[in-house]
Amino acid sequence: MRHSTLIRAELEDAVATLTPAARAVFEDIKRMDEDAGSELPEGFDALTPPERTSVIGAAKLLDELAKAEEAEEADDLKRSEDISRLRRRLRIVSALISLAFLIVLCGMWVGVYTAPPTPDPADTLVTTPDEVTRYLEAYVPAHESGDEPPVFIPTGLYIESVQFKGPYDVLVSGYIWQRYADDLPQDLDKGFVMPEAQYVRFSEVYQTQQGNEELIGWTFQAMLREQFDYHRYPLGRQQIWLQLWHKDFERNVYLAPDLEAYTSLAPATLPGMDSDLVLENWDIQQSFSAIAPTATMRILASRAT
Repeated sequence: MRHSTLIRAELEDAVATLTPAARAVFEDIKRMDEDAGSELPEGFDALTPPERTSVIGAAKLLDELAKAEEAEEADDLKRSEDISRLRRRLRIVSALISLAFLIVLCGMWVGVYTAPPTPDPADTLVTTPDEVTRYLEAYVPAHESGDEPPVFIPTGLYIESVQFKGPYDVLVSGYIWQRYADDLPQDLDKGFVMPEAQYVRFSEVYQTQQGNEELIGWTFQAMLREQFDYHRYPLGRQQIWLQLWHKDFERNVYLAPDLEAYTSLAPATLPGMDSDLVLENWDIQQSFSAIAPTATMRILASRAT
């Protein structure tokens, strides 16, 4: 309880015991105090000694009350200033914490968008014809006497459109071409399969002789079921891949990316992607070729959501 409250209660009790004449003098004292008048009103001398004592006691309590209220007001002002300073400090701390979280979030965002692509561990990224040659020499089984020698079919891919038909279903269309050397076995089937596609429609659009090899091209449309990982959404990065096998995959036939057909092989230039391709709400970042030991070829497009 405040000190002024106790004094006020004591003052009220003292005033309540005053006689009417003494109370009138006390009221005059109150007004004189407020107006900075003389020390005692004229009626004070007319009071009896007990009344004078009561009035003087009440006046002292009145003075103590004024001093107590002034002191409490100063304390309240100081407390208010302390609270204001504390609030300002809390606002500054809150702003610094928010800024720290924003910096961390921006760092995560930049890390996701600038991180290098991560193809399947079983795949080998190739960006030059020499890398393709070295890979095939290292992983293609050695030719044994009596076995059919390995056959390599240069194969290229050009993507014209990509549409999402669901969280994991992607409709891709474009062109695929293959080059068959004239000295290949005559009974070798020509064409390709997409083993991971839900369905594929393709149509041969050209077949022409170029020097000592035959060039065949197809248009295709394939519905792919991708294994996207959305646990980092909206900072995630997804990859769409098309896996190709040769039509005669039971034989010793291998697809090799026809990298010489592309004007640029830098993943950031999006080789094999139509320059007018627009994928709504996605940022197409890279496209590149990869080879797997199982005689497959993949064209991957890395995209950030």
